[in-house]
Amino acid sequence: MERNNASLFMLVSNSKKRPNNVILGRTFENSMLDMAEVSLTNFKPLKLDTSIDITPGGRPVVLF
Repeated sequence: MERNNASLFMLVSNSKKRPNNVILGRTFENSMLDMAEVSLTNFKPLKLDTSIDITPGGRPVVLF
């Protein structure tokens, strides 16, 4: 995070002890502020709508 100057991070892992695990967190001046661990269950992928126009340089959005 320090190398990329990023204050937000997300780690996705899958193990026998913790299957389908997502860790979200934020830092400030190289110290941990918040961290949340979420387990995904009953996942249903979204169907892509081909009518959406994706332009280069647009901002990505992540919705939970």
